[in-house]
Amino acid sequence: MRISPVVALLPLIVLPAVAADAPGAATTSEVRMLDCQGPFATDASEASLKQAFGAENVEYKTVPGAEGVETQATVIYPNDPARMVTVFWWDEAARTKPATIQVQADYAADPDGSNYWKTDVLWQSTQGVKIGSSAAEVEALNGKPFKMSGFGWDYGGFAVGWEGGKLDTPEGSACSLSVRFSSSVETPPDGAMGDTELMSNSPEMLGAKPRVTEFSIGYPMEDTPSR
Repeated sequence: MRISPVVALLPLIVLPAVAADAPGAATTSEVRMLDCQGPFATDASEASLKQAFGAENVEYKTVPGAEGVETQATVIYPNDPARMVTVFWWDEAARTKPATIQVQADYAADPDGSNYWKTDVLWQSTQGVKIGSSAAEVEALNGKPFKMSGFGWDYGGFAVGWEGGKLDTPEGSACSLSVRFSSSVETPPDGAMGDTELMSNSPEMLGAKPRVTEFSIGYPMEDTPSR
């Protein structure tokens, strides 16, 4: 199966549903699950996110986009990179019908790009993917190697095919998982760079030592009814 994640059309940079929190209740010791239920269900809206996380912890703002184009999104905990979640909407005017809900490494904390995967991000997917997971760890979660895009371009580093593994979207699922990696070596092999597709266990990717720097859940438009 080839993955065409919604996130690839949006900014660059799924265990039980996460519980709604009282404002400011999160601590730096907890791990939260990003799931397409609870606060992040298909009928979520900016208004419902404010109810779940506290209005003071939710902000609609400009965020970086693909190919240098900025876009608008709703950001939960915008001033706390360890808890930050970015929500893009199918219905941007009403800020309803989530398109992509994204967790990413704190890029600003490491501008030279050498330690993105070491940042303290508290979220993980329901399958166990988290910021900093190695390609080998994601292979174990998937039950087999998977296909990746090469690094060094706007859509680089994405898992583009789970090859029938456990991370493929189950029949009837409300959302799908998208995962993006960065190389954790200073100079990745030339064969791992550019607009190409390689298996995660290929010599080129083994040499690049990929680590997860972004993951998200995406929703098909037709599966996101308004409240």
